[in-house]
Amino acid sequence: MPDPAPTVEVRTRAGAVRGRWRGDPGTRGASAAFLGIPFAEPPV
Repeated sequence: MPDPAPTVEVRTRAGAVRGRWRGDPGTRGASAAFLGIPFAEPPV
């Protein structure tokens, strides 16, 4: 089983958000992916 992707944590004014580093296909770069972040309520 492969090792899990390294995690990254970013602190915002609303609190900490944790994600994982993901390799970008076709390049040698990587980007952080943050999944499951809830959206604010729609305007009234």
